[in-house]
Amino acid sequence: MTYYVPRRRSGGKDRDRLGCKVFSYFTDEERDRLSEAARKSDSSISSFVAKAANAAARKVLDESVPIPNEPLSCEDIVRALKNKVPTTEIASLVTNNRITFSMSDKQEERLRNAGATDGLLLQIYKLGRNGGK
Repeated sequence: MTYYVPRRRSGGKDRDRLGCKVFSYFTDEERDRLSEAARKSDSSISSFVAKAANAAARKVLDESVPIPNEPLSCEDIVRALKNKVPTTEIASLVTNNRITFSMSDKQEERLRNAGATDGLLLQIYKLGRNGGK
């Protein structure tokens, strides 16, 4: 018997298999807030809730990750990679929050050694050419 295991819709080889479903109950007001936030982040409500829950779990477990809405340093990205934050999530943070550095060979090597994918590095290079903007 074959079981279908749903995947995140983030695309590419970075997609993680999802092993279980979690059901949550919301008030109408909470549901509306989540729906609006999910729409603004271009994701489904379930995907948005899963990402938010994982971010909260990292905070509770004291796993340092970049703070949303602040430009990311090279060290922020390395720390996120070492803490196993999916590269698709990091790429989203890079796109939305921008970066504080221009890529050098040394920084590229640090990022690659930490687990950065070619796609993430390309995105960082593009932003670096524009002064991180």
